[in-house]
This record gives sequence, C-alpha cells and structure tokens, in this order.
Amino acid sequence: AVRMNQQMRHQLNHEKDQLRILQQMSQLTETAIGLNHQLAAANAPTPLNKAFYFAEQNKSALLADAVKGQRARTLSNLPEQLVLKELSLQQAIKQMEKEIIEARSNTQKEVLQARLNALRLQLDQFLKSIQQQYPKYYAMKYEDLSVEVEVVQAGLDRETLLLEYFVGDSTTYVFAIGQQSIQLYAIPLSRLALNRRVTAFQKALSDYQFLHDQPQKARNQYHTQAHWFYKKLLAPALKDPAISRLIVVTDGALGYLPFEAFLTKAVTGSTTTYPKLPYLLQKYAVSYHYSATLWKQQAAVDNAPNN
Repeated sequence: AVRMNQQMRHQLNHEKDQLRILQQMSQLTETAIGLNHQLAAANAPTPLNKAFYFAEQNKSALLADAVKGQRARTLSNLPEQLVLKELSLQQAIKQMEKEIIEARSNTQKEVLQARLNALRLQLDQFLKSIQQQYPKYYAMKYEDLSVEVEVVQAGLDRETLLLEYFVGDSTTYVFAIGQQSIQLYAIPLSRLALNRRVTAFQKALSDYQFLHDQPQKARNQYHTQAHWFYKKLLAPALKDPAISRLIVVTDGALGYLPFEAFLTKAVTGSTTTYPKLPYLLQKYAVSYHYSATLWKQQAAVDNAPNN
C-alpha cells in the first residue's frame, strides 16, 4: 500500500490531490504503527523500525517531494529541455484529467480517456529513459529517501533525543530515538481530544482578553494544561538523565504547541509567579523539525565542507 501511495503521488501534480492521497493513507498508517507496536510488545524483530518508517512516509511525503524535486534538478545536471518536457507532460495529464471530469457524454470521456492513457504511457517511457540516462536525478526525485532509524541514530549524540509524534484518530504515538535506542509509546489520546487540549492551552497563553479579564483563571488553566501535556507527551520518554537536548517532530495540532513552555512539575495555587515556574526549557534545549528525513538532510547540508 505504501508503494502504491508513492506511485500515485508521483502521478498527481496538484498539491490538493497529493494531500487527499496522504489523508487517505493516514488511517492505514495509524493501523500499521499500532500493529507494529503490538509486535514489539511480543518481542518480534525490528517492528519499531518498521513503525517509524510508516510514520516518516506519512509525515515527510509532500515536503520531501518538494525538496527532492528542486535538489535533484540542482545537483544532477539534468538539461533544461528535459526538465521542461517532464513538466509539460505532467501538466498535460493534469489538464486531460480535468477535461474528463467536465466531459458531458460517455463517448467524449472515452476519447479523452484514451488520450490520457497515451500521455501517461508517454510520461512513463520518458521517466524510464531518464532513469537510464540520468540515474542520479531519478533516484533523488522518485525513489524513496525516507530516513531509517539507524541513520537517525548515527546523527545523534549521547545527549540528544529525537521525539517524533504521529496523531491518529484514536491514539497518539511518540517515537523516542536516542543514539542507541528506540522506543514507541502509545498514548490513548484521540485527535479530537488533543485538539480540545491544544485550544485550551493556546487560550491560556495567547488570548489577551481572557488573560486581562480573568488572570487567575488563565493562570490556573495554563498550570493545568502545561503540566498535563508534559506528563502525557514527554514524561514517558524522558527517563535518561544524560539527555539534555530534544529534537521534536510534531504532528497535527501538536505543531501549535511550544513544548519548552510545558511544566515539569504540578503547580497549585497562585503564589508562584510566571518567571519561577518549572518550565521544560530549564532542563532541555528544544528544537523542532518537520520530519526526521528532512532533519537528517538539513544536518548533512550544514555539516558539508565549504569548497
């Protein structure tokens, strides 16, 4: 199913169509991660590595496709006329698909469908020739470049932990990847419940009217939500005292949260002022990224020698 999803994404040119494919894959991804989580509990070999692969496929697909396309053209020396031909065929296919939808008769649709099939065959043959003549370009743009667990671990030091989240319909998963370890935690937190929590947290942080009119309620709400998120989303993974840096790869509504503002201890009453609260940033340096794949690609660029 993952391979089919990749092929469909490569055939679709419009971002909305690609997003639709990704949304349809989200439920399958949640199922796959859940099954691999169960296999890990039964001590099956490498299930967490496979689960992480599914999460990365779902998360980085569109972003990675955009990055790969530009990077491939820049680094592979593909002639400009071939770039234009590829784009022309893709646009022609997109236009033909639109005309088929707008066709009023079955006869007209059949004629257009035949033309569409011919265009797709032409594009397929063109890409096969590109694969043979410019294998570097083809590999960078069309082959799966999702990073594997071992590659992520190789880029981490002893004090850094990468936390990657996947928010499903019924369960939220978090991968905790250290230099020599990988753990997967299943949190019984649905997407709907998470969205409500995020809204409450944001209100306590940034709703000026709420903060002005009801300062004590806003303070208590922040105390409650900030510690709840820490306990649910972070505490299970933060067991190693050697860890001092966190790379956070969020998902869904989690992307709206400032993790460094979570509270590592419960706070009661109103005597503790904001500057003295037990913020996560007092224990960990926190950075964010869109996906582990793109994080690793960016790290490779940052570490490359200047010629």
